[in-house]
Amino acid sequence: MRSRASLALAIALASLGLAACGHRGTAGLTGNGQVPGTSQSVIFDCDGHPNVAPVTIVLSCSDGNALVQHLHWRSWQRDGAVGTGTFSSNSCQPNCAAQNFTTEVVTVAAGAAVPLQGHQAFSLLTVHFSQTGPNGQPSEVFQL
Repeated sequence: MRSRASLALAIALASLGLAACGHRGTAGLTGNGQVPGTSQSVIFDCDGHPNVAPVTIVLSCSDGNALVQHLHWRSWQRDGAVGTGTFSSNSCQPNCAAQNFTTEVVTVAAGAAVPLQGHQAFSLLTVHFSQTGPNGQPSEVFQL
């Protein structure tokens, strides 16, 4: 019961965070995500392939400057998923080509599942930082 309450809270925070943050991005994933069955929700990668419980999610497909990797999913259900991993972002100091990435341990919540290309697909990923994120906030919402 406790995990369902945590999942419901994470999804609610994701919905609220999107309105507060206003961040819109393009996401994708790589790694060992499985090809989904019809009963599983998915996350689409940058190439448009559906995956269940991916190990890595690229949050900026255009330049790869933000991603969540080493994901371990505590739960993956049709209406939401919760896991932990490492958020990596390019500080672009002194420039983005320098590939100066910072990393931080995070908790993630995927939710707001919508029908997409014949699948039930998560449309939001909320990243909760152990410190503060690159924008100085405790969490950030990414549109998948």
